[in-house]
Amino acid sequence: MEPPSCRPAARGPPGPGAELCPIKFSDVTGRLCVWLARRDWGGVGPPAKRAAASLRSRRARRSRGRAGHVGALRQLRVTWARPRCGAGTVGAGSGAFRSAGLRMRGGQGAARAPVLQFTNCRILRGGALLREDLWVRGGRVLDPEKLFFEERRVADEQRDCGGCILAPGFIDVQINGGFGVDFSQATEDVGSGVALVARRILSHGVTSFCPTLVTSPPEVYHKVLPQIPVKSGGPHGAGVLGEWLTPLPALLWEAPWGPVGSPSPIQVPNGGGRGGHEGPGWGVQGGGPAGTIPSPPPGVHLEGPFISREKRGAHPEAHLRSFEANAFQDVLATYGSLDNVRIVTLAPELGRSHEVIRALTALGICVSLGHSVADLGTAEEAVQSGATFITHLFNAMLPFHHRDPGIVGLLTSDQLPPGRHIFYGLIADGMHTNPAALRIAHRAHPKGLVLVTDAVPALGLGNGRHTLGQQEVEVNGLTAYVAGTKTLSGSIAPMDACVRHFLRATGCGVESALEAASLHPARLLGLEKHKGTLDFGADADFVVLDDSLHVRATYILGELVWQAEVARQ
Repeated sequence: MEPPSCRPAARGPPGPGAELCPIKFSDVTGRLCVWLARRDWGGVGPPAKRAAASLRSRRARRSRGRAGHVGALRQLRVTWARPRCGAGTVGAGSGAFRSAGLRMRGGQGAARAPVLQFTNCRILRGGALLREDLWVRGGRVLDPEKLFFEERRVADEQRDCGGCILAPGFIDVQINGGFGVDFSQATEDVGSGVALVARRILSHGVTSFCPTLVTSPPEVYHKVLPQIPVKSGGPHGAGVLGEWLTPLPALLWEAPWGPVGSPSPIQVPNGGGRGGHEGPGWGVQGGGPAGTIPSPPPGVHLEGPFISREKRGAHPEAHLRSFEANAFQDVLATYGSLDNVRIVTLAPELGRSHEVIRALTALGICVSLGHSVADLGTAEEAVQSGATFITHLFNAMLPFHHRDPGIVGLLTSDQLPPGRHIFYGLIADGMHTNPAALRIAHRAHPKGLVLVTDAVPALGLGNGRHTLGQQEVEVNGLTAYVAGTKTLSGSIAPMDACVRHFLRATGCGVESALEAASLHPARLLGLEKHKGTLDFGADADFVVLDDSLHVRATYILGELVWQAEVARQ
């Protein structure tokens, strides 16, 4: 059904008998719906009267409850417009997104970015699926109450989501490659490989990720790390995860000095910090002095080489290392630079590891415990030194034992520093972790559970021989092994498949499964104000899902970057 036709009016209310588009106003709680169509416009009055009425305070409006909201809405100036004809559908199945040309002018409306309103959807917010509309402007989630009562505007464009779920975009903090790209291979053009993976994982709802390098010789780190581009996501693909990825234009739209192009005290730094990196599409560089816009710190995950030989898994033994006398200098000599590093996985039982953990966390790098034979006491000491994550729980570590549960025991430990939360990765691909183990972990510590794919370059390619760093991997069905062995070598399951399997295996509820792939990894990295959430002010990175949690569309910063219907054409 196409949007109803609308007849524009030059100024003021439409004349009698006009065929009008009804405009739906919903306050932020969803308790109020007022449909304005063929209304009695006698209460609006001339501009002077409207201006006087607008001086009523917001608090006074709220104190009058629904009547106050209705009275405030009656003061808004409405422009009736025809829908944008020929607008393409954007979304899923019979519930295709449709655009309607609805506008409301306020005092500052012309100086603002366009407002998108996603309707007929269920939004994951605050741990619940809410039947509310999602409002987006300038790449960020917008508070409609401020839009209505402070700016006196409604949406420039509406998109009907057909009853789908809108969840924060998935974040994968452990992905070794995919689609034939191996992040641990020192090729001449690492950046193009990262870009290919970033583009392909959009179809699986991933909007941010940490490219992961497995144990490699120092020369590989020295060559690969400087080539991994760090930038926000967009039509080109998912973003390489950083700590500050809100787009510069979105910040400027909200600034008191006006939109992009107006005089601004913002200085774009050109160096410093932990190194210069490409900003979110606008060339923001470096760290810069206080009072300037910071650059996004990088997002690479280094898994090894400082891990246990006994629990090395698919990591090549020849390139494993231990910490020497000058432990942190040994880390720098191995990796070459930490400018592109966000997570480091190490074994806490290695000598001088606690010195390294303290040094890494002082730089803002997340330390993860994994590929380890550490007992619980050693693991607790590592957390006290600053470690906050566990790499693929249950895999490549001592099994749980009732007298010494090992690293697994951190999930219920009472020896963690006050206020310190431990997070743990889980590979829910149906191969790495038994459903019973998934249920045990989730019920023991649900708030720390982070779904990861641990995907290898064979992701999306099918059976055959592939690589993972310095090793050869053989894929047979749904399993990847180190060639010639029965040692598991990463996963070939994409993130959306892991979410669905985790939901089935644990019976945890849709909300918990989705948060394990979005909010929890964002919290792990301290990004929960911008990523992994659809709270007001957050980046508008979200995935559109049907009831079976299959991806129908993916948005980054409020822009459609992948769509199921288009992909099938």
